[in-house]
Amino acid sequence: MHRSHPLHAFESGGAPAVELSAKMQRADTKLQIHYLLHHAADLNLSWPEPAGHPERRDGLWEGTCFELFIGSLQQASYWELNVCPSGQWNWYRLQSYRAALAPAPLAMAPLRHQSLQRSEQRISRSMEMELELPGELLCAGPLQAGLCVVLRCDDGAISHWALQHGGGEADFHRRDDWILKP
Repeated sequence: MHRSHPLHAFESGGAPAVELSAKMQRADTKLQIHYLLHHAADLNLSWPEPAGHPERRDGLWEGTCFELFIGSLQQASYWELNVCPSGQWNWYRLQSYRAALAPAPLAMAPLRHQSLQRSEQRISRSMEMELELPGELLCAGPLQAGLCVVLRCDDGAISHWALQHGGGEADFHRRDDWILKP
């Protein structure tokens, strides 16, 4: 897999004692995404238990959610993937910047594996996802992608993490902030 990219919190200070990174690799028609999260053991991070049968759900970004935004450099349309630690997911196609979310077909739930390592002071978590790229993207020319995470603590505090934040508010849809090319 390609090199790891640090994610940065939009909010000043982000979540205390959090380190987040992501990497992505294209393997023919599939995209493999890996997130790595390290945080203090005393951070009360909201982390839903795995669901028995993960399914499509709306509004996952209101809690802890791992996200991917991907599109062609030559088209206004793009896709948004949301995956919750429970395994619940959604895959949307948008016609243009922040247009209506249209659920797009996805043959298989994207979460492949997650792991947890715990010590007295630190917790490390990883999330591994894979998805089949839509045919429209396979023949669309150069692609760009943004890897993002929403972290929610049990007290309701939320932080927004991305490769970069160029606007005045946390906005994962800003294509200027999508810097990876799968």
